[in-house]
Amino acid sequence: MITNRMRLEFAAEGFLRSMRRSYVARHPDRECPIKPSLSEYSEADRGVFIAAVESALALTAAKSDQAFANWSERRFAAAD
Repeated sequence: MITNRMRLEFAAEGFLRSMRRSYVARHPDRECPIKPSLSEYSEADRGVFIAAVESALALTAAKSDQAFANWSERRFAAAD
């Protein structure tokens, strides 16, 4: 059975892969500090990371439209 937790883990793994690729492309001469898989992080760190991905994804939902509009307004005002 696929659960929301599994979806979040899948998204977190994809995020890690993307971050590793970007880091290595920008710093080919350095060891990448981003571990290749969630399984290489402690259970506590995995929980925090997955919760952060969940929070970020929640911000894309329609219920966050007003918060997004407020954030956008502040962002563009700061750019002026």
